Amino acid sequence: FKAGRTRGVSFSVPGGERIDRVSRAIAERFCDYLTDTYQLGLPEIRPDVPGNLVLVQWDLPAGDMRTLGHIVLIPAVHRHDDPILDRLYTAKLARAIGRVWFGETVWANEDREAWLPLGISGYLALEFFESLWGWDGRIHTLSDWLNPRYREHFLEQPVRDIIFGNQDAPLLISMTGYPYRRTAVVVEHYKSVLVLRTLSFVAGLRAFRQSLTELYRESANRVATHADFAQIVSRESGQKLDWFFADWFEGTPRLDYEIVNWGEVPMENGHLVQVLVKRTGVRRLPVEVQATDVLGDKAVALFDGETEIGTVYLSLPAEPVSIRLDPKEYLIELDRRNNQTSPAVRFRPFYDWSKQSDVLVTLQGRIGGNAIDGNYAGLGVAVPINETNTVQAIPIYGERTQCNNYELSWSRLRFLLPRMDLGVAIEKLGGTAHQTANLAYSYLMPDWVHADSTATTRLEQVEPAARTSGDHVVVQGAGPANNIAFGSAVGFNWSDALTTSVGADFEHSEPAYTSDFTYTRWNSSVSQSLRFNPSHEASISLIREGTEGRAPIQKEVLIGGPSLLRGYPRTLSLVYEQAAGIRLNYQAVLARGIWGSAIQARKVSMFFFGDVAKGWDNNQTPDQTPQRQDVGIGIELRVNVISFVEFPVRMDVAVPINDRQYRSPQVILFEALAFF
Repeated sequence: FKAGRTRGVSFSVPGGERIDRVSRAIAERFCDYLTDTYQLGLPEIRPDVPGNLVLVQWDLPAGDMRTLGHIVLIPAVHRHDDPILDRLYTAKLARAIGRVWFGETVWANEDREAWLPLGISGYLALEFFESLWGWDGRIHTLSDWLNPRYREHFLEQPVRDIIFGNQDAPLLISMTGYPYRRTAVVVEHYKSVLVLRTLSFVAGLRAFRQSLTELYRESANRVATHADFAQIVSRESGQKLDWFFADWFEGTPRLDYEIVNWGEVPMENGHLVQVLVKRTGVRRLPVEVQATDVLGDKAVALFDGETEIGTVYLSLPAEPVSIRLDPKEYLIELDRRNNQTSPAVRFRPFYDWSKQSDVLVTLQGRIGGNAIDGNYAGLGVAVPINETNTVQAIPIYGERTQCNNYELSWSRLRFLLPRMDLGVAIEKLGGTAHQTANLAYSYLMPDWVHADSTATTRLEQVEPAARTSGDHVVVQGAGPANNIAFGSAVGFNWSDALTTSVGADFEHSEPAYTSDFTYTRWNSSVSQSLRFNPSHEASISLIREGTEGRAPIQKEVLIGGPSLLRGYPRTLSLVYEQAAGIRLNYQAVLARGIWGSAIQARKVSMFFFGDVAKGWDNNQTPDQTPQRQDVGIGIELRVNVISFVEFPVRMDVAVPINDRQYRSPQVILFEALAFF
């Protein structure tokens, strides 16, 4: 096939003919694009020795592409991909081909300058994608729902996540020496592309493109440095850009532009729009201000960003209806909703890849069960107020308590600290009604370990309840059970095959909290999983829970149901003050593949499990109550919607064994709902 100014050749595996045709077409168009836009022919293997581009389908993980000299290795599994995903495939392949120029022909000077080949090749792929489908291009045309934008969701979203999590890092870091591997990957592979896109806006697109051309011409078949790139961009743009490279390559700036106010200035002919713009975060960065009138005409002016607050004037022939900052989204901003006078509101079922500048209202579901309600399920709505605040309302139907439960909540991300979230809820469920405030904090840790903690305070009212304890009945009246709780969990990823997790929670109530109960409730667990190979994995969990003092029945330990003894029902007869248990699981993958089109099945797994648990009260010894055990089998199907939203569909059947009292099997759906 023809590739730019020379030729290329491709090799495919049986069944990969379609993706081979697509690959050759992408390579041809991308090389032509580089030739037309950057005057770049196919790179030379050695000076003055041009070589052909080679595409090879190879045994690689799905989504992984590798560039070796002029050879681009493509995962053979891509031959199964649906044509719906060809746009995303275009972006990935263009990036891999771009590394033939910047990465295999122009080399990075040192490990801390890995951003240069990774960022430039990614930028070329992004610009190519935008040339085909627009600056805001989506990755398919099937529907508006579940249709992410390539730049915003595959590049910007990972970067925004690390910025909001206070895990951001400069571009000039070592890919191998930086302790947070995920952050390093996001910074070098994604953030570098966005920073270069912002630089193309600041320097001017024509000057920036010429800079990349000159960088290649001056550095082909040798090392290029960060300083070389900065010098060339400054020279071609005619600007002193030291401030930009200091902020965006060596630092971790944050930026947020917002429209403070706007109005009209009287004119005899037309309409003069006055816009007050505010910048926070980075010291300086220009932004475009766009005004649109009732006829659809637009006017654009530039705010230089050298002051925190400034006024911009725009002239329109008709009455203005909307103002928008950074209309083509060149800047990496913390909040785009305040960049416009009227953010769009979108309504979607459950989930969508919404724009950062939109307000996305979604349906939210909740399922589970307890000894009071039995199975319960609810369907409500979540409404984001802004970038960090969301309100949610869910009516909940209980199998035994009917339509008498609900959840009203407000969540605030990044409350006081970057990795701290606040949740406030009013809820009635499981025989209790409470008002809760919860703080959750996730620690910044190396990649091999993760840890988080929670602190909760509840104003709680419990309903009357009764249960058996040995040969007598425990009866509890209604009353307040206000409490505070603390919890923490730590996970260790020792290797790809071995992981360990440890968790503990404590809850305390006493009369000083205006409570009718005095108790301390605690639970702890230790889990160990071992993956023998990609198709077989075993795990064991040790669980110990209990209450001390006089606790409401709703706070005592239920040993039946999917959380501990999967073969037993959720019933007050299985509620105790103390409990201990072991859970054993074995997973075997029966089949892997891609079956279907827009909605696909990806993997079928079989589960074998067994549970052993015992519950007893504080006035008893463990020997006075029977040990319960069960065994079961389950099957799980991994369902993928348009290759972007994946979820498991699982059903288990568990049977009590050696038990005279409980013999009926339990059918468990989604590891939450239990029947029979």
